[in-house]
Amino acid sequence: MAEGMYYSCPSFQQGLQQPASNEYWQYYPLPTSTQGSYVSAHIPASSYSSHAPTHALHPTDTSTSTSPIEGLASKPKRPRATQACEPCRTRKQRCDEGEPCTFCRTNNFECTYRPLVPTKVDKIVEYMLSWMATHGEGLQALTDKIESLEVHMQSIASSKHPTITHEPQRALLPGPSTKRGDRTRRVPDEIRGSVFHWPEIRKLFVASATAIDEDYAARAEARNAPLHEMSKNLDSDDMDLTIRTINRLIESFFRRLYPLQPFLQRSRVTSLFDLFRCTYASDAIGATCSMNLESDLDRPSKRRRTASPHDTTAEKRRIERSPGNAIALLVLALGSTVIPDRGSSQHLPESTMFAAAPPGYSYYLEASRVIATQIDGYDLVHAHMFMLAGMYKAQIGRLAESASWYSMAGRVLLHLLRRQDRIEQHGKSASNRHSRDRRAVLAAWCCLQLENSIPSELLLPKSGLQQLVRDLSLPQATTSQTLPQTADETSLLICNALCELHGIQCEVDEHLYESAVDSNNSSEIMTVVKRHAAGLQLWRTRLHPLLRWDEERDSPPSELESAQLRHEYWKVKLSILRPFLDFVLHILPGIRHGMDLQTCSKDANGRLRPKSERRIISAIDNLVKESGEAEIMRLAQLSTQALKQKLGAFDGLSTSSFQGNMVSIIHEQFHDLLVLTAIHRNERLKHLVSLSYLRLAYEQTTNYLDRLSALSAICAEDCKILKRIQVSLIDPSMKASGS
Repeated sequence: MAEGMYYSCPSFQQGLQQPASNEYWQYYPLPTSTQGSYVSAHIPASSYSSHAPTHALHPTDTSTSTSPIEGLASKPKRPRATQACEPCRTRKQRCDEGEPCTFCRTNNFECTYRPLVPTKVDKIVEYMLSWMATHGEGLQALTDKIESLEVHMQSIASSKHPTITHEPQRALLPGPSTKRGDRTRRVPDEIRGSVFHWPEIRKLFVASATAIDEDYAARAEARNAPLHEMSKNLDSDDMDLTIRTINRLIESFFRRLYPLQPFLQRSRVTSLFDLFRCTYASDAIGATCSMNLESDLDRPSKRRRTASPHDTTAEKRRIERSPGNAIALLVLALGSTVIPDRGSSQHLPESTMFAAAPPGYSYYLEASRVIATQIDGYDLVHAHMFMLAGMYKAQIGRLAESASWYSMAGRVLLHLLRRQDRIEQHGKSASNRHSRDRRAVLAAWCCLQLENSIPSELLLPKSGLQQLVRDLSLPQATTSQTLPQTADETSLLICNALCELHGIQCEVDEHLYESAVDSNNSSEIMTVVKRHAAGLQLWRTRLHPLLRWDEERDSPPSELESAQLRHEYWKVKLSILRPFLDFVLHILPGIRHGMDLQTCSKDANGRLRPKSERRIISAIDNLVKESGEAEIMRLAQLSTQALKQKLGAFDGLSTSSFQGNMVSIIHEQFHDLLVLTAIHRNERLKHLVSLSYLRLAYEQTTNYLDRLSALSAICAEDCKILKRIQVSLIDPSMKASGS
């Protein structure tokens, strides 16, 4: 495909000069001119005025006129009937569609009509919906049958082997590191990280009479109303494509969403919208656009017809299905979700069932029609399209649907990066590929962050891009200490720092959780913990001066980007120290009461934990036997401090900053608050979390969740759970006052 077909829209002026070609247009080319199709539709009046008949100057009586032309003009063609009644159909009689029609009234027949038959397009849509519903029911029935079969097989196995009742079920397909003889499956990261498997968290639910399990988030997400019900009454005419609206939405996108995900190049997007406005803006005047885009040397030899203020051709112009137009429409859709002057009531619908279409949905709907023709592409522009579409779904609280788009983007980026590796291995890399490689690397890091923002308990498959983290270079060097000159440079600084944190997090998961820690060597786990803690501290020391902070002197940041950076830092630190907090909460009390280590290591469901966690617990137990409890208690206290810092990272943000992209973060805060509540109820750690702090944290977190409840069913469930625990365990006076 030619370079000129991406990140652009068709030119409608004769002789419109294409922008200068450079290496960037290999992924975002411009389309060829479609001038001929537009000019031919507008024939000047002078071209046919000489053939018009000459009329007399005096008035003519049309009733006595014998002119054949006038006679035809006075009798317009009778419109064809769209349907006929049953008697007229039977007798092949012309029907005037009356109720009753003239023929039936004259002959005293019963005038009845057949039901209206939907149009061809409606038939197709109706057939596809019924086809999808039928297959969905079939898949659900098949799933239920498989689940019942699994339960039956488990019951048979348990009756034959009562000694392995609590042993985890063997995986259907062994993972890459699973041996065939190992009966314990390799538990995925999302299950390993769930706090709902902690016995102390389960005690909170029991004490507050809250019936909940780890699958509640997936069920809540599945209750979202299908968006295709809203799209029935929407079409491309519902889009506001005035120049003022386009400019305002672009500004909102770059100010509110772009800084955390700067995978688009601002200059190229600006050039894209220059063409998009002139081509599709409803109030664009062709002459004005041509004056802005053409140079003196590119002007045509003939004078163009001046656009009339009443010319509505721009309004009716159909948007070409090109990747550039999809990018433009998705940017407008995202900008619609974060317009500052829309007000909070328009940001968040009143119901999760979406009585009205969410903000920007008409732009997204048109963009999805364009993407449907590009969905099988493997260029960088396709990855950008999928990432923007996923970001929009996240903005309107559809996390499962956004994960699907991110997975598609990761598939494309994985293909591009592997191709680049093959080219470099064969020594075929060229100098003009370096900038494209950097853009693909930046997009890959952004896609990894977006995939990582999906709640792990939804159990959604990922793209596989995670396997390249070890070999993926950073978007830019981190040694520069000069102050950024533009907002884009600041965004890249923050993005680069977040990418480094993501790499550290992946190393922690690999070395501490996935790798087999020697349970008999107590010094090994401390070596791993100290190494990663030192690496995290080195990251903070090397951080750009503009991004550094001191939690003792600095207040929580008021910018979302800085708050996100601190939140991710404390999240990584918590993942390093979390095994020690787990040990103090669950293992240490049981050992003191004379229980064996295997019994203490069971989760809230009475099952054995994953083998990696059991090895960590065994190593910490040996460390306690050798060195005492002092070091373990110190690390548990550091873990509690990291929890509190992570929970308060967004305290400085205004309420208007909480949009759909904050759903995952606030859902994490819900989990953190549950752990802090369990710490408050522990005798050894109770002094670290006071009741006054806990009450304030509950009030603030429930306010965040309550604001996002209208957007996300997951946040609505989280809010209900926290309020039950708050009334039952934290502040019983609220129940007495009826709050």
